[in-house]
Amino acid sequence: MGVYLLWQTAAWIREGEAWNVDLEGYPKFMRQVCNHPSIVMWEASNHPNRFKLHDISDSHDFVTRVYRTLSAVDTSRLISPTSFWQHMHYGNYDGSLDKEGNPIVPNPVLMEKLMTRGSQDAYTGYGAKWTALRKAPNKWAASCLAANDKAYFNFEHEESAAQPNWTLAEKEPWFKIQSYEWEYEKGSIGRLLDASEWRISQAFQAFAAWESMKKQILIGYDGFSWCSLESGSNMFTYQKPLIDPFGIPKLAYYANQSVFQPIWAGSSNVDVVYGPADHISPVLFNLGQPKTVDLTIELKNDKGKRIDWKIFKNIQVAGGRTVVNLDGFRFKTVPDGYYFLVYTVKEQNPPYRHKE
Repeated sequence: MGVYLLWQTAAWIREGEAWNVDLEGYPKFMRQVCNHPSIVMWEASNHPNRFKLHDISDSHDFVTRVYRTLSAVDTSRLISPTSFWQHMHYGNYDGSLDKEGNPIVPNPVLMEKLMTRGSQDAYTGYGAKWTALRKAPNKWAASCLAANDKAYFNFEHEESAAQPNWTLAEKEPWFKIQSYEWEYEKGSIGRLLDASEWRISQAFQAFAAWESMKKQILIGYDGFSWCSLESGSNMFTYQKPLIDPFGIPKLAYYANQSVFQPIWAGSSNVDVVYGPADHISPVLFNLGQPKTVDLTIELKNDKGKRIDWKIFKNIQVAGGRTVVNLDGFRFKTVPDGYYFLVYTVKEQNPPYRHKE
């Protein structure tokens, strides 16, 4: 399908006062790239964070000005004034409530056809505790997802960082220089990971990515990887990317591949571990054509030996965007120890694909 872009021109700003956006220059920059086939949205700012220092009229005026300025140039792409809507005063989908839940007169611009929704929900990033993911979605996102009317984008859907393989960087001036977001590990992991623990760092990023993206897909998000494929302007201290500065994929790169498959299976919750009395609650996600599949769930030890397994046969999966919740179960008596769950989906009678 290719790559799609949320285009932020040179008139865009990162933070501070929203009115620092160069709204006079923005149309000029739009016209320079307007024919780029991958642009699907114009976004005026990253996360200006001074809205709450002003009254609600500031939020109204800003979204109105952005919409009118951008839609006057192009009516074929979506428009988002900011990637962090929760900094503004709006507390729900149609802007009829403020952040405190008080009724307000909605700004009609919010319901214009091209106006989308979104924020930076980042349930497992920025030092968030695991409970934030358990409670997802937050109230703002929940109201937008429940409306099911306009596209909702989680502009920062999974923002945990991971150290690179430091053994590749021994001769570099940035050798073992930690990310400027290193401190967030205290909240998410419980302590700082040092450079000798770069493998653990990558493992946590991959684990958090899988669980966060899985949970969001199951509750209605269709996510993407924000600014996190390779490097960025921060370069070597920017450790969110899925590929390190040498072009080597981190573990989270493969977690992204797994969750963006057309069909996958996993647990319906985000439990970190299972205890002896816990039930496993399988769920199957499908995007595309209807199909019939078998699902095998294996319990393996740390040597890869299968200890037990469960098979669900002839699962009828509808087409479109489908979530199938299967019956929960427990494995038979298992000796104390650490084990892994391996989910394998096998399609029955897959369509024949001619190969040249």
